[in-house]
This record gives sequence, structure tokens and C-alpha cells, in this order.
Amino acid sequence: MARPSSPPCYERHRPEDTVLYRTLEGHLEAFLAGASAQGGGLVVAFSCKGRGFCPSCGGRRMSELAAQLVDRVIPQVPVRQWVLLLPFTLRYQLAFDATLTSAVLDVFIRGVFAGLPRAAARAGIADGQGGAITAIQRFGSALNINVHFHARVLDGVFRRPAPGAPPVFHPLPAPTDEEIARILQHIHGRVMGRLRRRGPPARGAWRSRSGGRADASSGRVRRRLHPGVPRHRSARRPSRATAAHRRRGGGR
Repeated sequence: MARPSSPPCYERHRPEDTVLYRTLEGHLEAFLAGASAQGGGLVVAFSCKGRGFCPSCGGRRMSELAAQLVDRVIPQVPVRQWVLLLPFTLRYQLAFDATLTSAVLDVFIRGVFAGLPRAAARAGIADGQGGAITAIQRFGSALNINVHFHARVLDGVFRRPAPGAPPVFHPLPAPTDEEIARILQHIHGRVMGRLRRRGPPARGAWRSRSGGRADASSGRVRRRLHPGVPRHRSARRPSRATAAHRRRGGGR
């Protein structure tokens, strides 16, 4: 008869036996003195020792990057968020192809920037320069593969009033639905062109009207690209026509 196994018991880790512990123990005072001499600091211990997602390490890097962008990169001017959502098949392609991801991002930012000179010209501003920072988000809220782009674009242009003078920011009016649709058509054509040069595009990529979506929002403003198709439905729900087509056996 097999003997019952003993229940697992907790075995304390012994950090005091590690090289890191002994190093800090011997030099902690000097380390803290050096940090104070450089303007002060906050000592935080991280010991996840994991190979996956670490909330502590990820949160720390996220906070550091956000502080860097807010304090040293993004000027104190109005900023508009542009979001580019992609068809499901193209999302999978981008998830495993960094070169294609960079190419689509380049097309996206150039397409947004292409509308700034026209808006500036209507306001009587010539030779204006814009700016943007983009975050590539690879997952959805359910950790599903969903490569899409969040771009923080200056809501206007900078222009030097005279050679050598500091640039002055000129705000521009919000884009209209027609302008957003024009920008999306530009992005659609350029991305399709790049896919054709790479080979036959994946089946279903950019096939439907609601497959690719662009949105420009500032604060709580939400704009709809197509009448009757709210932005928040574009990434999760198929259109009624697509659902009916699937029920008739036209697709899966």
C-alpha cells in the first residue's frame, strides 16, 4: 500500500545568500549617498525573476516613457489622437511581420500628415510642420491579436515667422468626416499597393467597406467615418450584410 505523500510546505527563500544581497548590504550607504547627491531618488525593489509579463516592470517602463514624452517631447499645444484599425486578416499578417508593420505605420502617418498642409493653407499658413508620436498596440482587451496604431498628432502646425526665429504653433480646425474618409482612402490605396508588391494579399484583406477604420478624436469627441456605423462596433461586430451572408453559407 502506497504511503500518503506529505503535504507541500513552504520553504523560505534565502536572499541573504545571494550576491546581490551581499553587494547591497556592503555598499547601500554609499549608493544612497550618491543618489541624494544627484538630486534625490526613489529606491524600489523588483524581484519578479519572470520571463513573461511583469506588471511591476511593465508599469515602471510605461510610467517612465509617459513622463519622458510629457516632460521633454510633446509640446504644450493641442494634441489629437488618431487610431487606425485594420481588417482581421491584415492584423495577423502584421503580428508576424515587423517590416510590414513599419510600412503600414509609415503610410498611416504620411496620410495623416498629408491633410495638415491643406488645412494650414486654408488658414493662410504656408510651410507648416506637424509632429506625431505613435504607439503600436498588439493586443485587444481580451489579449487577442489586434495590431493597431494610436497616434498622438499635434492638432496644428509649427512655422517660423522668420529665418532663425523660434517656431510658432498655429492650431487648426478639427477634421471633418469627409476629410477623415479621404485620408482613409489614401491609406487604403497605399497599403494595397504595398501588399501587391509583396505578393497576393491575404484573402479578405481590405475587402469590405467597414474593414479598415480611421478615427480622430480629441477629448470626448467621437467622429463616425460612415453614417450609421459607430466606431466602437467596427472592431468587434460584423456588419448585418456580412452576418446575413454567413448565415446563407457564403462564408465562415
